[in-house]
Amino acid sequence: MTTIKFFITLITMITVFISNCYASNENIHQNKNDSIIIVGASYAHGWKIKSIAGLKVINVSIGGAETNEMLSRFNKDVIERKPKAVIIWGFINDIFRSKPDQVQSKLTTTKNNILMMIDRAQNAGIIPILATELTITSRDSFTEYIAGFLGKILGKKSYQNYVNNLVMETDNWLENIARKRGLLLLDFQAELSDDNGIRLRKYATSDGSHVSQEAYQVLSDYVANLKLSRTK
Repeated sequence: MTTIKFFITLITMITVFISNCYASNENIHQNKNDSIIIVGASYAHGWKIKSIAGLKVINVSIGGAETNEMLSRFNKDVIERKPKAVIIWGFINDIFRSKPDQVQSKLTTTKNNILMMIDRAQNAGIIPILATELTITSRDSFTEYIAGFLGKILGKKSYQNYVNNLVMETDNWLENIARKRGLLLLDFQAELSDDNGIRLRKYATSDGSHVSQEAYQVLSDYVANLKLSRTK
């Protein structure tokens, strides 16, 4: 009798174990297509959007991150979560933290980092989405305005122009990569800028760099009708 009870108990445990495994696998399968991840730095981190294209947003962005740090965390932050898509947004810290005589070499590494993130996403069946970086504007102060004005008169290149030229050059590269590889590009820079490609003051916080709440609303409206296609 004891032996019979033992076998009944064992069979029950095995059945429960198999059922739990099946349920776990089902959840993993379901979760693969119900989220979209945003990976980036402070600009991306500050975007508190809840859903994009009907998918729950998981924002793994970290303020101050460079693209090499985004890449180093990509497997854990993105691949292991099995989202439907990932938005790769942000490279400006690569510029901020490079000396002028080293910045071009750094941006070569930046581009390679982005390409590797694209490849990893596609190899995992995740849709990679690129987003253009934002230019910076002057600080919200009279002193900064005068300094910029005098710089123009004297023919001096401001730090703002230096950064923005590099941002726009790299954004052009992103556009070309998106076109060549058939990727979706979110042109955030164009949405927030004037005719000269400089971010409008209302779309920046007082430091001239970080993103205002009004700007985030524009970006949320911009992606409101975004449609994603499934990759192979």
